[in-house]
Amino acid sequence: MKYTALCITAFFLSHLTPAPAIAQTNRAIEISIFGIGPAVDSEAVRSVQRVIGKAVARGIVDNYITYGYGIEGGSSSCIELSPNQDDRSLLQLERELLQIQPNPATTSYNVKTVAACNKQVTNLVQASEQLADTQWLLEDLGGTSAIANPPQPTLRFVSTNRIEGQGGCNQYSANSQFDGEQITISNQYCLILKQEVFKSIQIL
Repeated sequence: MKYTALCITAFFLSHLTPAPAIAQTNRAIEISIFGIGPAVDSEAVRSVQRVIGKAVARGIVDNYITYGYGIEGGSSSCIELSPNQDDRSLLQLERELLQIQPNPATTSYNVKTVAACNKQVTNLVQASEQLADTQWLLEDLGGTSAIANPPQPTLRFVSTNRIEGQGGCNQYSANSQFDGEQITISNQYCLILKQEVFKSIQIL
């Protein structure tokens, strides 16, 4: 009896097959295009931007994240499909992006499908890179509105550690350092002695 039971058990075990692994569904595309010494292929960058812009305008993509910018131009970014889009939309987007052929002598280009975009900045370098090439307007200073007194002061991050802008009556530039909670600005340079510069900006 014991021998028969063992035989039956062995029979069933020999016919068991492992459950198929659940396939990961990719819903996003990571795109990186950077200069590799000489300046990046600017026409290729514009082509990438046109493909992404068209997808956003048509509602195919509802999430577009820039991870960072390159010293020689270009950027690393990610686009994610809208909930009502399927694999065909992802394949079409990937095909359009792969049709772009940057100059290999000046530009590194990579297109990769992934499950989802990384929505969290993982380190301070990435955080400062996300601020690069963005411009901000001063709305209030110490509770006093700055909008009613044009020209409205501006702050532009020209790189990961450099800013410039309009201080209301004069232009300025300075070094900047991002530590996760605030931006410290130092070594300010203004064209006029009467300086109107930002000492620090609290990130809320």
